[in-house]
Amino acid sequence: MRESKKVSEHNLYRLDIRLRVMFLAIGLLIMLSLRPWIAKQTYIRGGIFYNAGMYKKAIRYFKKSIILAPAYGCANLFLASSYEELGNYPEAIKVYLSYMKIVPQNPQIYYFLGSLYATRYKNYVKALGWFDVAIKVDKKYWEAYLWRGICWELLGRPDLAIASYQQMKKAFPRDRRIDGFIQEVKVKMQKRLR
Repeated sequence: MRESKKVSEHNLYRLDIRLRVMFLAIGLLIMLSLRPWIAKQTYIRGGIFYNAGMYKKAIRYFKKSIILAPAYGCANLFLASSYEELGNYPEAIKVYLSYMKIVPQNPQIYYFLGSLYATRYKNYVKALGWFDVAIKVDKKYWEAYLWRGICWELLGRPDLAIASYQQMKKAFPRDRRIDGFIQEVKVKMQKRLR
């Protein structure tokens, strides 16, 4: 009698472990399937704080979102932007560079890095490098072409600015605004010669 009781307790224990493992596996599957949804909800909360100008709180939510879904582009880009808004440019650059390793084919990363170097550091040479990479990744990145021309102008190289705008014109042949950019640089060049 005692032996059968021990055997049945042992079987119950084995069954109990199997149930625990099964429920643990089900819980993990549910958690993994909900991760993207939770990451998006966390990002949305961060976006609310970002739009309210509460960047430190936004950073917390964007970081949580990235932990849940590291390749979630919006959270990475807004995290970097939050650091920029707080004036913490080195941290913004770190976020861009780490996101670049995850999704190297996203031209926005290179464009935003170029913009940061051009507007915050006034390092137009470094900015040009990032804009060039953005254009290599996406041949139709209008803003990167525009900034490239602006950087050449700010570096005092109107000839290269015109060449950049002409490349832009090849990529966007129907965009008449580009003719205006070229004309504007030519007028500035003529004024300097006088």
